[in-house]
Parts: sequence; structure tokens; C-alpha cells
Amino acid sequence: MKSCIDCQVCCHYLTIPVGKFDKDYIEFYKNFGLDMLEDDRVYLFVVPCSCQYITKEGCSIYENRPKVCRQQQPDMTDVICSYKEKWDGKF
Repeated sequence: MKSCIDCQVCCHYLTIPVGKFDKDYIEFYKNFGLDMLEDDRVYLFVVPCSCQYITKEGCSIYENRPKVCRQQQPDMTDVICSYKEKWDGKF
């Protein structure tokens, strides 16, 4: 499993998973012009939104981070972290 300490994409972007056969939801999010990543099972629509606790040194509340941060799905980590190349240097 990859360590999230170095990547931090999830700290700057929210991902919304949508099943590959949920055509209505896919079209809905595409209409907003969101970037879309693809996993084996789902599409991930990417919404820019930086966490208030992220610093240049990393998460300032890492040991006490919220449940949503602790529950990142390890099997999707590579797909989400691949987005890092697009945003690298913007924050």
C-alpha cells in the first residue's frame, strides 16, 4: 500500500466515484467540466478543493485526521495519485 504522506492529492481534490454504468450521473458530472479518472470499477470525477489542514509540510492534524481521510481506498490510491502530475506545483 502506498503512503499518503507524500502524495497529498486527496488533500487538494475531492473525488466522486460513479459506477461505469450510471450514465445519468456520468453525464451530470461531465456537464460541470470536471476531470474524470478511470478505475477498473468506477469513474472518479475530480473536484478542486484544498483542505484547511494541509501545509507544505503535510497534514497538520495527521494523527487526528477525519474519518474520510482515514478511509481512503488503498486499491484506488494509484489512480487518484496519478492525478498528482496535473496539479503538481499549483499549491
